[in-house]
Amino acid sequence: MHGRLAAGGPVVVGEQTRHFTVMTDRLTFAPFSASLRLEDGRWATVEPPRGLLSPWQMRLLLALGISMLLLAPLVWWMARRLTRPIRVFAEAAERLGADPDAPPLKPSGPSEVRTAIHAFNDMQASLRDHIRQRTQTVAAIAHDLRTPLTRLRFRAEQAPNAVRDRMASDIEEMDALIAQAMAFVRGETTAEAREALDLEALASDCARGFAETGAAVAFEGGGALPVTGDPAALRRALGNLIGNAVKYGGGAHVRAFAETGSAVVEIEDQGPGLPEAELEAVFEPFHRGERSRNRETGGAGLGLTVARQAARAAGGDVTLRNRPEGGLTARLALPLTR
Repeated sequence: MHGRLAAGGPVVVGEQTRHFTVMTDRLTFAPFSASLRLEDGRWATVEPPRGLLSPWQMRLLLALGISMLLLAPLVWWMARRLTRPIRVFAEAAERLGADPDAPPLKPSGPSEVRTAIHAFNDMQASLRDHIRQRTQTVAAIAHDLRTPLTRLRFRAEQAPNAVRDRMASDIEEMDALIAQAMAFVRGETTAEAREALDLEALASDCARGFAETGAAVAFEGGGALPVTGDPAALRRALGNLIGNAVKYGGGAHVRAFAETGSAVVEIEDQGPGLPEAELEAVFEPFHRGERSRNRETGGAGLGLTVARQAARAAGGDVTLRNRPEGGLTARLALPLTR
């Protein structure tokens, strides 16, 4: 499309005439080609850019791209520096459930994050004091019960034969309950002795001990599993898990293997399993999946609590899940030691 251009005057484009001056902000007509004869006889031709972007737009985009490349490392470093206190705070919150005695966080970062860290440290101290008071109360009660229990044991010896055996059985039951409560309290108040050990060998030895007593316990290992923890506490945890499988499932199949950086021991049984709502509740102290309250069939309700306590002290955990084909799987997982 061609038109005639006069400086400061109208532009004729096709059959339309559009007026503009040097003060016009924007030319809104379609692409054109305009020629003007200069005083010396030469022609000056004006045409809009033909490309997608004009030269000045290309230069602007290039400058923006170079600026972004130069500023990207600085922006990344500043973002990491600003979010680091938040990441540390989140990691400490996750660690609190497994280790209430972990050292307090050092306040850092923006003022809001420092305020949150101070509140978190106060909450952790309060929880630690609450747990300490609770365990001390349980320990005191369990310890004080030993004295009247000893007196009852001596008096039972003088009771008639008809009731003496029944009294002795009740006393032994009470003594066993107190012993389990004391073991639970010691696990919460005593610092664990952490050392390197082979979880596969420990699980094999525990399974062999049950098999030697006539229990239907089979073991399947896949090689050494180096971990760090308290051998006595972990042995007690494995013994409780295998003992539950034998008691409620009639036997146990113990497997030890490595899985994505973790040493895993799974104990499978052929028992009735548990309702889904009970799979986590049975880890609470004195909670029993067997409701008869008979110690011979339901225990004291501390076995799974002690097992999870020992695993978490070593940086791992104990979980339960129902098997699709029936029965229950108890899984003890600890981080592998490199």
